[in-house]
Amino acid sequence: MPSREDLTARQVIDLVCGEDAPGRHDLLGQSIEEAAGAHLRIFKDDTASVALFPPYDFARFEELLGYSFPAEDVWLARAALTTKAFGSESHGQSTAAQRLAWIGDAKICDLLCEALVAAFPAAAHGELCVARTARISRRTLAGAARAVGIHRVLLLSRSYVGAHGPAARETLSKGMLGEAFEAVLGAVSLSGGVEAVRRCYFRRLPLPATFSKLQQETAELLAPDPDAHGH
Repeated sequence: MPSREDLTARQVIDLVCGEDAPGRHDLLGQSIEEAAGAHLRIFKDDTASVALFPPYDFARFEELLGYSFPAEDVWLARAALTTKAFGSESHGQSTAAQRLAWIGDAKICDLLCEALVAAFPAAAHGELCVARTARISRRTLAGAARAVGIHRVLLLSRSYVGAHGPAARETLSKGMLGEAFEAVLGAVSLSGGVEAVRRCYFRRLPLPATFSKLQQETAELLAPDPDAHGH
């Protein structure tokens, strides 16, 4: 996986958008607010509009995340927050978030492996593998996603909002939220580099001070999910 420092701006665009991806220029040319506003114009129901993209301070999301995207990289955040269904529905980019999630997942795994080995050098390989699995699961990452407010700024499709109504943002699956968190950290990686990802991830999911506490947290994270529907 190349680092941000190894890539030109054009290579970053190609990596995220793909050479022939639809909506490439639309993605690069619109801010998150502009994209949401353009999509909202198809709505006549204010309730549905608010559920689709409620008033929310993007700066607050960045504050909770722990990273502020430079103006030239806001399109990366917009791509990470564009669900596949929204992108397809608005004739824009529909696969960029998946590409960014793949990048984010790889960065998180690398950083977590390094941190676990450094913090608990005497631990058995199998124990560290289990701890890593617990901390990169979509269920765990979904909690981090809600903590930084991703559910408030995610660009949802008209069909999803229509199906779930005003409470659509409270019914997002843990799988969707976990993938969105990976995508956002993928965007952070391409904007600010691996150290920015490290700060964002461990800010929300810090490692405990002792191995016994790590084992306890791992058991809790891997316990059966009381929510059978994953919400």
